[in-house]
Amino acid sequence: MDVHYVGGALRKTATELRDKFKKALASYVPPPPEPKKYSITFDPNGGAVASGMTRTVTENAAIGELPVPARGGWAFDGWFTAAAGGT
Repeated sequence: MDVHYVGGALRKTATELRDKFKKALASYVPPPPEPKKYSITFDPNGGAVASGMTRTVTENAAIGELPVPARGGWAFDGWFTAAAGGT
């Protein structure tokens, strides 16, 4: 058996594998990260919401139509970030 030939063949094979790996690694594009999801809870502050009070939304996506609460003797003025002083 020719040890030099085998060693040379192994070096060649290892080099080829390394080059193929480098090429594959250079062209690899990782998948984009999963977008963040948030849970939004609508508090009707004593009113009633017909279409659900909690919604899961994806970051940078439209929330969609917001629920409109009903409460006798009150007019709905919009959703705010806090019961008092919110935006």
